[in-house]
Amino acid sequence: MRKSKAVVYPAGTVAGYGHIFSLGVAGIPIVALNPKECANFKSRYVKECYVVPDPIYDHEAFVNWLIKFGQRQLNKPVLFLAEDLYAYIVSLYQDHLREFYFYPYIESERLNPFFNKKPMIQAAVKAGLNVPDTLFSPLESQQVNNWDIFPAILKPLISRFNFNGKKLVDVLKFPAIFGGKAIQVNNTKELAKAISKLKKENIDFCVQRLIEGENRNIVNIKFVTAIDNSIPSCFISRKIRQYPADFGTCTVAQAVYISELQDYTERFCRFTKYIGPAGMEFKWNQDDGKWYFIEINPRLDFWIRMSTLKGVNLPLQQYLLSTDQKMLTQKQVNNGKYWIDIEGDLKGYKWRKSNKRWSITIFQFLKPYIFFNEAVLNKKDPLPGLKKYLQRVMQKIPFVTFSRKVFTWISNCRNTAGYILSRKAPLIEYSDYDDYWEKRKKLGNDCVVYPRFLMALKYLKKHDQVLDYGCGSGEFLRFLQQNGYKNLLGADVYRATEFPENITFYHVNEIPEKIKFDAITLLQVAEHVQDAEELIGNLLCLTDILIVSVPNAGYWQHRMRLLFGRVPVTDVIFHMKEHVRLWTKKDFVDMCRHYGWQIKSLQATVPQGSFLAYRMPGFFAKQIIYVLTKL
Repeated sequence: MRKSKAVVYPAGTVAGYGHIFSLGVAGIPIVALNPKECANFKSRYVKECYVVPDPIYDHEAFVNWLIKFGQRQLNKPVLFLAEDLYAYIVSLYQDHLREFYFYPYIESERLNPFFNKKPMIQAAVKAGLNVPDTLFSPLESQQVNNWDIFPAILKPLISRFNFNGKKLVDVLKFPAIFGGKAIQVNNTKELAKAISKLKKENIDFCVQRLIEGENRNIVNIKFVTAIDNSIPSCFISRKIRQYPADFGTCTVAQAVYISELQDYTERFCRFTKYIGPAGMEFKWNQDDGKWYFIEINPRLDFWIRMSTLKGVNLPLQQYLLSTDQKMLTQKQVNNGKYWIDIEGDLKGYKWRKSNKRWSITIFQFLKPYIFFNEAVLNKKDPLPGLKKYLQRVMQKIPFVTFSRKVFTWISNCRNTAGYILSRKAPLIEYSDYDDYWEKRKKLGNDCVVYPRFLMALKYLKKHDQVLDYGCGSGEFLRFLQQNGYKNLLGADVYRATEFPENITFYHVNEIPEKIKFDAITLLQVAEHVQDAEELIGNLLCLTDILIVSVPNAGYWQHRMRLLFGRVPVTDVIFHMKEHVRLWTKKDFVDMCRHYGWQIKSLQATVPQGSFLAYRMPGFFAKQIIYVLTKL
């Protein structure tokens, strides 16, 4: 039975395409999801494709989208998540998703051994696997000074993301600080310095003995365990190259079956009672001739298409497991073909040229290209690969780049002329507040980090109690959460359906009078209120800092529009009645002087910065943000 659709996220990655190809050749209808349009949407195997909310910015909106899609299906779809963060989110929200999707959910109380390296490594030791010497944070200074195993490796306990309950605390913080998912330290001084940075950023970490050796000493076993924790079929391959070469993602791989690694993997899965898809990494130690457990990732990843080409279709195995069908016993075929992600491999070659420890000759680089399968490009399904690499090539041609810039400039001029001369004021009606936000989402305005969010962030401290007045569906509050703010409140005339559950919500008429907020934000709200002066005055009684952003009616396009007989429609609005007040920069400044409000700061809000907008916001800024206090 293969009637259930396979829902793949993120479809735009190499791992996503591996799932699409593997499930497609097995005759399973595929729904491709991605946070933006991608080349893999063009695959012959994709029956439906959708741009969905990005879980990194708003995982609740992503889960809600999945639920709404699942409710519309005649047969319950099967979920496929190609990265750790998304697999973790699905396990966290399994109570919401289980009714609508098949998936080998990991019970919440058993998540840690598969995502957190501390319980993961402890479980591997108890299962009898060899593990490199490791220390876990928090560490006392004495422990750091006593560590004498160098070179060592320092890495976060949870790679690439961190949750507190269902709250996403940070994403990619470790790579942002150190430039990679792990770093090498060669002495106690380097170790102490790196640990100091991690403590400052409140990142849990581990220090581990580095098993030295080439990339080819790293072997990955990919599998899907059955309900009895056995492994009916697995695929084993070694890394030939990765990017970055020290601690990176595989770019060239080769199939190589090693029976003892299947035994080690099954031992770990039986001990932890793991069921579902995963990849486990081992590294061969040349000094003692042993395999050492490195980590487990509870999902199928980058080079999964290679396993299908070698006779082991693991996405199909996950599909059969999820839909309670009998899993297949498949045998791995080894031959001389390599699997190569050309784009990643070229980046890796460039990286190696600037890192002598990992440098290779041009012959060594080209050798795998004599006989290989590309990660995406293939004759059975050519469009995704052709589109992907055609886009990359076109970006490198100067004439094409110049032509694209000219075309963009002409398009912008045309849109500007249309706005000034002919565009009518919008008349999009909405029946209620939920309908309002739904229509905003259809126009692509959900899960967006607006420039005003970034501007407001400059004036807020992480320990501040912040009230977002006119919070809508909580977009700005979610953004603050993702940046580490904890004491957050929202107020509006109506609680939107998708408002974050873990943030306090007040109706605008029910805000306690005795509360004093460290800061209040009023972002794109005042123009919707008839008595804006009264509102601003009342809010300034509750705080010392009020951050207000409003559209600038004096923007040059609005002035030109009025000159040609059109009403100045400030910014994107959804109905003529939405904006009931208009201010130019001078109007707003005069209003503040009249009521005795001090303007501490006044700046244009623009996406990437504009010299003219910053120098002359009254004429060149679409929106202006004001920071107000009482005199």
